[in-house]
Order: sequence, then structure tokens, then C-alpha cells
Amino acid sequence: MHVPPPPLDQIRHVDKLAVGAECYLQAALLYTTVAGERRIRVHTVALTVSDSVSLLFKNADLDAQTTVMARRLAAALPGGTLAAARESVTANSVATLAAYRKHCASSSSAVQLILPEALKLLPLYALALLKGPALRVRMETTGRASNKPPISFFRHKLDHSQGTPSGSRSIQCGVECGSLSIHKLDHAQGTPSA
Repeated sequence: MHVPPPPLDQIRHVDKLAVGAECYLQAALLYTTVAGERRIRVHTVALTVSDSVSLLFKNADLDAQTTVMARRLAAALPGGTLAAARESVTANSVATLAAYRKHCASSSSAVQLILPEALKLLPLYALALLKGPALRVRMETTGRASNKPPISFFRHKLDHSQGTPSGSRSIQCGVECGSLSIHKLDHAQGTPSA
């Protein structure tokens, strides 16, 4: 049995929190193992309260942001088109970087690309999602490109309806494993053969 997580917009706290204080979030899951044992799994995280947007961007987690973006993409794929899914990945990345520019780097030149240090690879990861198997255009037997989302390994790893979704590390491998470290290539690789 799979219990989907609650949507993020349903978790709210309405009281004021003191800046600089620690805020603790805790989630518990009560379950029964196959052997009939009752267990409880508790996850707790402590976060420092801040009213500074620049501090938020400074401590941003790129892997978490990429995972959320990939899971939203997987949720939108079954009922949508590839073009809409691609546009959502691009719009999410642009909105994040535009918010950084507006709130943290407004004094820099308008034509200069400014990226927060913690999210400097966000455009690369967004491109990896766009070029990944979940958003590839596939050719139908008629030779025409299909705008229907393909059934792929990557999409199955992200889809909550298939059972327990993969963790962040597994999703990151789906995004990063197609990338090559060009600084580690041999000198003979990448040159035209004679």
C-alpha cells in the first residue's frame, strides 16, 4: 500500500517565528512490517528561521530543488503534452533565477547572468531534465514525431502512482548520469580521428 505525501501547499504555520531561532519539523509514520511488527519511523529536521531571502538562496539545496522539479514533471506528464512539460521545467528555472536577481542581485547589470552559488548548476540540471528520456520526442511508426509522453525508466522512477517513489539520490542519478566530466577525458578523446 502506498500513501502519497500531502501537497506542499497544505502544510502551513500561521504564527510568527523569531528570526534566528530554530524551527523543528517532524513527521511520523506508523506501519506494520510483513512479519506483523508495528513500527514507527520519525524524521526530524531543525531549521534556522530567517527573514533574509539572500540567506535562503545561499543555503538552497540544488538536489532537493531538482528532485521536486522532476517529481512535479512526472506528475504532469500523464495528462499533459511534452511541450507543456518542457515549458514547466524552463519556467520553474527562470522563476527561481529571476527571484534571485530581483531580491538579491538587483544592483548588477541587467545583461549579466547572476546565479546564486548554491544553485549555479540549476540551468544544467534543467537542461538534463529537458534532454532526458522522460521528455524525449519519440518517432511513431509513421515517421512523424509524437507529442505523447514516452513510458521510460526515468518517469517510472518518479511516478508516485507506481508505488513507492525513488529517493532523491536515485533521481539525481537519472539527471546527472547522462553528463560527462570533460575535465577527466583523455587527450585523444574528442579530437577528430585521422
